[in-house]
Amino acid sequence: MYLPIGLFGVSIATAALPTVSALAARGDRDGMRRTIAAGLRLMLALNVPATVGLIALATPIVALIFERGSFTAADTPATAAALVFYAPGLLGYSAVKLASPTFYALQDSRTPVAVSILSVGVNVVLNLTLVRVLGYRGWRSARRFRRSSTPGCCSGCSADASADSRSGRSAWRS
Repeated sequence: MYLPIGLFGVSIATAALPTVSALAARGDRDGMRRTIAAGLRLMLALNVPATVGLIALATPIVALIFERGSFTAADTPATAAALVFYAPGLLGYSAVKLASPTFYALQDSRTPVAVSILSVGVNVVLNLTLVRVLGYRGWRSARRFRRSSTPGCCSGCSADASADSRSGRSAWRS
């Protein structure tokens, strides 16, 4: 799971961050949007096939990596099912790797923290609810939802912060 995140998420975010930071320092929000959009498009172009591959090949991947010693073929289906529920979170996790540093480049450290706190709260509620319905798969589903919803929350906060900065108000001060 961390291989596609590292290859397609962290590396793209790391490559985009200097450009985003320079554009933020110049106040070029349109340039930032274009750079972030290009990074997200590239992440999606690489992560969607990786996610589909993880889902489609979950059983053979788990068997190849884990089946030895006390981990038997009987353990593979449950572990593969967890991977299937976990894989779609790859998209959200990779997007967060690009979204969070963007706020820091804008001198806004509160938004990622607030979104993370909200995300953890939602995750706790979803965990308690979905684990009763889906078992261990519910835990994976709740986590996937949290990872996938965080970039959207950051985008919404970014739009609010952008509008507030144009009007001279701070989104976090009354």
